[in-house]
Formats: sequence, C-alpha cells, structure tokens
Amino acid sequence: MNDEAATPPATPGQEEVVCDFHPWEPAVSTCANCNSLICEDCRVMVGRMSCCTTCHKVETATRGAREMFDPSLPYRSAGFPLATWPLWEPVLVFTVTFVLFALIKLLLLWLGGAGEDMATWEFVAQIGLEVAFFGFLVAAALYYVLKVHGATLAAVGLKWGHFTGDVGWGVLAGLLSFIFDIFFILFLRGMGWGLYGSVFERAANSSVSAWEVITLVLGAVILAPIAEEIFFRGYLYSSIRNRYGIQVSLLITASLFAVAHLDLSFMPRFVFGYLAGLAYEYRRNLAAPIVAHAVANGILVALTLASL
Repeated sequence: MNDEAATPPATPGQEEVVCDFHPWEPAVSTCANCNSLICEDCRVMVGRMSCCTTCHKVETATRGAREMFDPSLPYRSAGFPLATWPLWEPVLVFTVTFVLFALIKLLLLWLGGAGEDMATWEFVAQIGLEVAFFGFLVAAALYYVLKVHGATLAAVGLKWGHFTGDVGWGVLAGLLSFIFDIFFILFLRGMGWGLYGSVFERAANSSVSAWEVITLVLGAVILAPIAEEIFFRGYLYSSIRNRYGIQVSLLITASLFAVAHLDLSFMPRFVFGYLAGLAYEYRRNLAAPIVAHAVANGILVALTLASL
C-alpha cells in the first residue's frame, strides 16, 4: 500500500476533481480501501493513510484499523460503499431483459441460418441485437443508479483514478482471456464444432461486407466493453460483493455474464468475466475491466478479419 498522496488541485481550464460522496466538495485524497475520491469531511486518517468514513466504520468494526491497511493481504475485504442499491434490482433487470433477448435471438436463428450460412442481414442483426440488449441493461442500470438512488457515476466505477495501473491490469486480464480463447477454439475445432456458433464463425469462414466489418468492430471492440462492464461489474458485481465474499461474487457474476451471450463460448466468457471482476475488485475503477474487454475482443476481431 503506498503512502497517501493528496489529489492535485485542478489547473485553469481543467474540470475540478470532486468528492464521490459530496460532489459539491473538491476531492483532497483517495480512500486507501475503496479508491473513492474523498473530501476533507469524508476523510479519516489511519496513520499516514486516508480512508472514507464508510470504509473506516465497516473495517474497524470487523477487522481493526491496522489489519485494514495491511499490505500483505492479497485483496481488500471491504465492498463498494457507493453501491447502495438492493441486490434484487440488478437481478430483476437482468432476468427480464435476458428472457426477451433469448426469445428474439431464437427467432432470428429460426428465420435465418447459422455460422457461415448466415446472411448479411442476420449477421448485422445478431450484433445489433447484442448491442441493443447490453445497451438496455446499462441504460436501466444508470437510470436506477443516477435517478432512483441519486448516486454518481463513481458508484458504478466510472471515476478518475490512476489510469496507468488500470490499463496495465486491463491489458493483462485481456491477454490471459485471449490465451484461454485460443485453447478453447482449438478444442472446438478438434471436436469438429464451429468456432463460436455465432457471428465470429460467419466472419471467419466466408467473405464479409464492409458493413459487417464496421458492425463487428463497433459492437465488439467499442460499445460492448463499455456497456457490459458498466452493468456486470459496476452495477451487478458491486451489489453482490456488498453482501457476499469475493469468490462467490466473482463466480456468480462471471456465470451470468457467460450465460447472457447465448452461444457455445460459455467457458471463455466465464473465464473473462472472472478475470474482469478480479481486476475491478483490485483496482476499484471500471477502466480496468473495460480495457480488458476491449483487448480480448479486439484481438479476436483482428485475427478473425485477418483470416479472410
């Protein structure tokens, strides 16, 4: 754990960094436990470390202030104090949206082909449907977080922070996920099955149009990482994590993330979901899993298009 470093004041023309708990107050430091930006009213000093009042109350009541900042501990034990919404809320949003998404996707499969037999309209429709699905999830999440609960974007992990570390963790998680993807693809091919039973199989085994390439890149590399990470890590994981331990929260979130994609790539999705959740647990900033998602999808898309 590094010694506390005060948040530098904003330079002229630069937006002032504000407290995650009191947005009308300037931030003076970062909580050593949850990485939230905090103002003077929120800050509690434990030795040379700063923490928010919420983490201080929770941790000192369960573990003691000294153990709270023990650098030998592999993970921080506290949950996400800004995630105040009930657990049933993200679960209900996911369940209702997933059922509708599954029915529409089954209808598309019935109307069209699969794999390399996919028509161009179905290829675009499949990706567009996934973008719409996850877009609705993130829209519902932000509505409840910002409007219903009156929280800020920091509650779902969208906050300024030490981006060098976040990017590093994201790249590492994305590369590890990609390595697992390669072994999984080789396994599927050895069994005589399709690459993914999805749009990736269509792109890898036949010529694609410019619209298909644009849709694939825009959906898989840009929009999907942002939307999916806001919901699954920022909204769902933080809510589960506030009630259960790290491993239980990681396993549940990774499983739902994998199921949501409705294709044969359950295990790669699960592994990625676990790694992305681990990056978010440690960094407490959604930049890490978003970068991981973009890296993993970006490499797959690049290799898929390069094989044409």
